[in-house]
Amino acid sequence: MGDLSLFKFIEYLPSMVLSNISALLMVTVNGLVVGNFLGNDALAAVTVFAPLILIVGAFSVMVSYGIGISLSTSIGSNEVTQIHQVKTASFWLIICCSVFAAIFQIPLFWILLKAYRLPDSIYALSWQYAFGAMLSTPLSMISTIGSNMLQISGKPKILTRLTVLEGFVNLLLNLLFVGLLHTGIAGASLGTACANFIRAGATLICLLRYTDMICCRRCSYGFAEYISILKLGVPNAVSSLLNAFQDYLFMQILILVFGKNAGTIDAICTFSFSVLNGLTMGILDALRPIAGLLSGAGDRDGLKILMRQTAQFIAGIIGAITLANELFPGFLFTLHGIKDIPPGGIASFRIFSLYLLPYAFANFFLLFLVTRKDVEYTTKITVISNIFQPLVGLLIIKVCSAPWVYLSYSITAVLLLIPYMLRYRCLSEREKREAETCRDTVLYMSVKPHEAVEASRAIREFADEQRIHKKIAYRIALCMEEMVAYVEYVNKKNIAAQIIIRFKESGDATFAIMDNGKCIAYQMEEDREKGLSTNNYVLMQRLAKDVKYQYVLNMNYTILEFA
Repeated sequence: MGDLSLFKFIEYLPSMVLSNISALLMVTVNGLVVGNFLGNDALAAVTVFAPLILIVGAFSVMVSYGIGISLSTSIGSNEVTQIHQVKTASFWLIICCSVFAAIFQIPLFWILLKAYRLPDSIYALSWQYAFGAMLSTPLSMISTIGSNMLQISGKPKILTRLTVLEGFVNLLLNLLFVGLLHTGIAGASLGTACANFIRAGATLICLLRYTDMICCRRCSYGFAEYISILKLGVPNAVSSLLNAFQDYLFMQILILVFGKNAGTIDAICTFSFSVLNGLTMGILDALRPIAGLLSGAGDRDGLKILMRQTAQFIAGIIGAITLANELFPGFLFTLHGIKDIPPGGIASFRIFSLYLLPYAFANFFLLFLVTRKDVEYTTKITVISNIFQPLVGLLIIKVCSAPWVYLSYSITAVLLLIPYMLRYRCLSEREKREAETCRDTVLYMSVKPHEAVEASRAIREFADEQRIHKKIAYRIALCMEEMVAYVEYVNKKNIAAQIIIRFKESGDATFAIMDNGKCIAYQMEEDREKGLSTNNYVLMQRLAKDVKYQYVLNMNYTILEFA
């Protein structure tokens, strides 16, 4: 992987982290406002309702991840018909799944709240909070899917603006309804619903105005293809669903051991987890389109380098958060307006914080397994590992004091992480063996304009040494020179191009080039308006057997076939 892939990852990172933190803090920000204005019972009601929102939200995860992976991999393969088919399917999935979630959640919330067997005061407050939460569900789904589409379309600045808009609106409306208008706990959820409505509307407007994701040429797509898109999101959805049910069942265990203080203690752990999860998922969401692009292009080595760099990033960020939690555990209690920390609260929070790092790395390895479409294995492991968490919690409370019940989270995360790591290693070894038996020769290069001539010479010399067909090798070298020069001409500055060359055993070859410059299609149109009949790009089209082009992630991505 060249500098370009890392640059694109860093470019998308801030907007995706902000977007995920905004989404995951929709409930926990409510807890901050409610805890400071309405007291511990209201804070407990918000906390016990959070797992119910996450259970319904798992459906949104399945749809958004499935669409995101399908779009990025189809763009990576550069099949135009397939790209239009996936975009068409995405449009209808947004509509149908949002309506389904809005209806399905009503009986589900009633059943789950009843099963809690809450004290009457907290049960009544939970239903007051439920109204706005149910309004938010379909709106949040539209926002999540739309954000993935904007990311893939190369619009990180728009995502950042939408995230800031939603975050400020949510906070201001919560303070307005709860603090000034005194609407109680219902006002907190209504403020969140209004913020979700504004975010969803703004996201759709941006998709229509700046992309062709939901207004592209409509293509027929069979029912089986819709299911295949959703299946790609199943591992993440199963993980989210099981985590949500874990939280739900675990809340019942907490009520058993902590009594009325259970919601208060868990509110602090939930807030910390939301910050961590926002960072982790933000990093992985920034990584996903780049990983999908490299996977679709067959750049396995680039994918491994990207994985190693991302792992180091996650370890530094999440490790720092864990250390801060261990050193300053009382800070979040004060932030939530809790003056008298319940017995066992500090110990519980410190034990829970040990869970953050293994959880982050489990999701990290999950992303790369799903990118390789290893869906069946990841789904099974997720189900088997996560189902033990409440059982482990029940065993712990029988032999240890109450705070140690939170250790069950760390045990579950490790049980999930180990099989993912073993599977990744197994797949890597298999790919290595396949590469050794494959007679194709692959070159990876990162070339700046002033290096183009030397790189061209290196390609020709390599072809002579390896006895590769001279005509094809020399055409590829010429195309590389001309394309790098064209990138410099269009952008008027020094921009590196990332190149993958595959000399196939059959004698054919594939040349793929990505650059971070302006859209070539726009420049070609300007050239035609000026009366220029040929340019570097047209030259490549004449030298190659076939040319496929996409402008994706704010990059020109071109694949040339030579025969």
